[in-house]
Amino acid sequence: MTIDLGTGDGRFVLAAASEHPERLVVGIDASAAAMAGASRRAAASPRRGGLPNALFVVAGAEALPPELDGSADWLTAWFP
Repeated sequence: MTIDLGTGDGRFVLAAASEHPERLVVGIDASAAAMAGASRRAAASPRRGGLPNALFVVAGAEALPPELDGSADWLTAWFP
């Protein structure tokens, strides 16, 4: 699993999920609005370009869901 912490607009998640369909790619950001477009694209049907291996989670870095504890083998955090 790849986790993109502070995913912003989610472009990295969509690209990584498309490039690695065998991996679950999770984008985490405190702003749901920032991820809304990417989340809609990922949730579309596969025939319309959806990515079932892309997931978006609304959470701050200081309060990550406990379900993610120890589950990632790759973590990214891109800074502006």
